[in-house]
Amino acid sequence: MNCHAYIYICVDISKRENEARRNLAEIKNNHEKELTATISQSEKLQKELETCQSKNEEFQRQKDKEMNLIQDDLHNERIKAEECRGMHGKEKIGNHLLFC
Repeated sequence: MNCHAYIYICVDISKRENEARRNLAEIKNNHEKELTATISQSEKLQKELETCQSKNEEFQRQKDKEMNLIQDDLHNERIKAEECRGMHGKEKIGNHLLFC
């Protein structure tokens, strides 16, 4: 092999190595960008999930509170009806009186 052919081969190999390094660096950079975007999206979704869970918990507390008030009102109306029935022989529902 003569000296010129050897230099040509070395230069060609060096160019291919440099191109491979550039391609690898570009692939690595793209993967890092994708990973960063994925992590960012994941964090955003986690915050949305936490917000939804918090709102759901607040809604549940409010619903339970309203249900307890309704049950208390119902219980009080039953007591009033029993008292009315026992004392007067009639039951009051709203503004209407029913005879027992």
